[in-house]
Amino acid sequence: MNMKQMLTAVALMLATLTATAAELPSYYYPDPPVRTGGTVGRIDGKKQLIVIADSLYNLSNRVIVHTVDSEFAPLSQVSPGSTVKFRYMATQSGDRLITEIWVMPTGYTRAR
Repeated sequence: MNMKQMLTAVALMLATLTATAAELPSYYYPDPPVRTGGTVGRIDGKKQLIVIADSLYNLSNRVIVHTVDSEFAPLSQVSPGSTVKFRYMATQSGDRLITEIWVMPTGYTRAR
């Protein structure tokens, strides 16, 4: 691959990342930014438990879920295999309690 072809390929990749970021609604960029995320392994809404990136978390019974299509979505929009970002807090007992989840679009790559 010559230099011109390489620069064209890099420009196309950057344009794709910019387009991906531009497609996300403004509520996908909370303040402060959410850096914790991963792939959902399993979820048990009845027990309020979720496994993300091989780690177990508790779900707040008031967990807020965001999708690209809806600022406020039901927990049923989170499913195994979904890529998510989330905000959590430590409880007094040391558990990690997820309070907010952003379901990332299919094919999402970290653009921010």
